[in-house]
Amino acid sequence: MAAHSKLLVKNPSEAGVRGESLKTHRFTREQIIAAIGLVLIIVLGAFLRFYQLGAYSIGNTYYAATVQSMLTSWHNFFYAAFEPGGSVSVDKPPLGFWLQAISALVYFSFTTGLWHTYYLTMLGPALAALVAASVWALWQVLKEYPAYGWILMAYLTGITLIFQIITFWQFPNYALPVTVTISVTWLVGMALLAWQQPKTWLGNVAVVLVCISLLIAPLTLSGLTTFNIHPDVGLPNAGPDAGQAAEPNMLSTLPAAEKVILAYLLANTAPGSYLVATLDSHQAAPYILATKHPVLTFGGFSGSDNVISVDQLAQMAASGELRFVLAGPQLTQRKPEIGNWVTQHCSIVILAGMTPPSTATSQIQRPGGMQPPPSTLYDCAID
Repeated sequence: MAAHSKLLVKNPSEAGVRGESLKTHRFTREQIIAAIGLVLIIVLGAFLRFYQLGAYSIGNTYYAATVQSMLTSWHNFFYAAFEPGGSVSVDKPPLGFWLQAISALVYFSFTTGLWHTYYLTMLGPALAALVAASVWALWQVLKEYPAYGWILMAYLTGITLIFQIITFWQFPNYALPVTVTISVTWLVGMALLAWQQPKTWLGNVAVVLVCISLLIAPLTLSGLTTFNIHPDVGLPNAGPDAGQAAEPNMLSTLPAAEKVILAYLLANTAPGSYLVATLDSHQAAPYILATKHPVLTFGGFSGSDNVISVDQLAQMAASGELRFVLAGPQLTQRKPEIGNWVTQHCSIVILAGMTPPSTATSQIQRPGGMQPPPSTLYDCAID
């Protein structure tokens, strides 16, 4: 014990020296610049993300219904349930929807495998990290091997900018000025870098100019998207193109025929049971958003999944868990067993003041895109 105590006090000034060094530590100029740059990037990203967010209203009805359903119970939250009854989960990793549901809960608490464009947007953060790592690696190569680094930077950044310019020409009104700005900035930066060593202040300016040339096109697209007052709320895309205007609330997006159906369903559905059953999520989402009631989908997202069987449907109808079904030609075509059971065991509901929906041939416009017309309402109550 005595030996151990001696070890502890062998160098009594060491702890004091370390404490003093911590007290006198000062951030370097490079650390301060890096911190300021990080804060500016976060502020800019937050502005581009949240400015004019209300222009998108609820956006895609499928995902909006999912977030709303997740707020109805912990079970639905953890399983990212599409509808309040918890019969179907979305075919996406739940983490992103957890964050959306939590943000929606906070906001309203204080106020009241397919390559698709909106899947590709999820690659943005990962690509940004790869670009940042690549820029840092190029900077290290430039400092150690200036000639080789210059060639490598010219090749990699040049190929990237050519791709950006070609992509940007789908927006003719903005393509020419963006192309000129990118080209001039890049050429000046590469010329300065060939003339000056990277370790000089002018060499640093040259590298900054090359980096700025890489950011011109993405920042321009981000700005055009952020300040677009007519975004496509169903499938948002980068750029200035006008899309479908957002609706102030979900009930107003229902056509007159579906509003009549909805009123009938609300008046005749037993508490704790499904409001109605439909073929897919596109038909179910507006009813979920308008009522927060569970809506069963026979085919999941697109109508191709097998959510329940005919026997399970018959059991639900017998127990009173499900009474009404919206069925049309698509249900019979894609789920023939279920479609045939509905037409044989359920009766058509004829509502006053509306044409039977099954006779409609045109499609209707909703925030999620073009959707099929309302189907025939069937009552499957078993006396």
